[in-house]
Amino acid sequence: MSTKSTGTEWDRYDLSQRGFFYDDDSRPPKDPLPPHVEALRDSMLDFACEDFDLDSKGEDEANIINEINKSAMKFEEGKFSEDVWESLFQKYFFEPLVQDASASGGDSRKISRSKYYYDAIVFDSKAAWVTFDKSGNALGNSMADPFRNKKRPQVDGTFYFPIYHLTGKSPIPGATGHTGMEWHKASTPSLVESFSWSKLKKLHEHGLRSSPFHAFKKKQPLENDMKCYPWLVVEHKHKKNTFEKLREEAYCQAVNASGCAVRLNQITAKFAVELPKEAHIPPIPAVTTVGPEVKVWITYFAKDFMAYYYADEDYSEQSFQRCEQGYVRIISEIRDDNYTDYSR
Repeated sequence: MSTKSTGTEWDRYDLSQRGFFYDDDSRPPKDPLPPHVEALRDSMLDFACEDFDLDSKGEDEANIINEINKSAMKFEEGKFSEDVWESLFQKYFFEPLVQDASASGGDSRKISRSKYYYDAIVFDSKAAWVTFDKSGNALGNSMADPFRNKKRPQVDGTFYFPIYHLTGKSPIPGATGHTGMEWHKASTPSLVESFSWSKLKKLHEHGLRSSPFHAFKKKQPLENDMKCYPWLVVEHKHKKNTFEKLREEAYCQAVNASGCAVRLNQITAKFAVELPKEAHIPPIPAVTTVGPEVKVWITYFAKDFMAYYYADEDYSEQSFQRCEQGYVRIISEIRDDNYTDYSR
């Protein structure tokens, strides 16, 4: 059950009035999912090779899984703070994902080169998405619709694509560690021209909004700003007596942020060939964690769809209503109070 908004708090009703919806019902949706959303969902739920039998795993991997289980149980029982939970997920899930996509000393030349130019990702936390400030009009006239996010996102964890600047004295991105091949020192800028700072800066002047930061307002780029097109957002909350309110806050923050990420994709797709069911606008995955409860979502832009609504601000009645357009987030997968499942 949602709680009534005071104007500054996060609440589901207010977001729905802004065109941002989420459906936390794990049953099949009222309408079939658009094919491109269903395709993403299928790829995210492809666990054909999963194996949770600890006896069949190597000793190091089994020890890590046991350590995750013990930590999660301790944090849940002890009602530890949000920062503690955030550190747990970053240490065991998000940092390894970045490391896996980063060039290292153990990679072959072919793999190392591929990672630098084609597979690189950037992770950041708590960064304010100033493009979506309610004041300042950073979006300009790039979007003609009336939808506006409730607040600028400041996401607990976000994955981005890197912006490259390989023609300067200090090429960006630089080396990710002390080992591995340093491709930035003898780079081939033409390979990443579409994601180059100079190219995106020129397009920004014509209305493209590839980054949620002020990456193109400076004469020279700063590596901390060189992030674009967020493709996964994560919101954390700890579990305590106000569990339902914290859950709603996490869900609202995640749909607000992932909806803004979809808006960046939507701006980019303005001049693309329109596809049925808005398939030319890529959807965005999101993850929420409230204590040990983990949910995976997909947010996408849709037209003429059934959305979950509260009938009024008093939350006395809830129903599905048909909407002309908006940003919809549906549950892709639920992992609830099962610590072993964190090994995924």
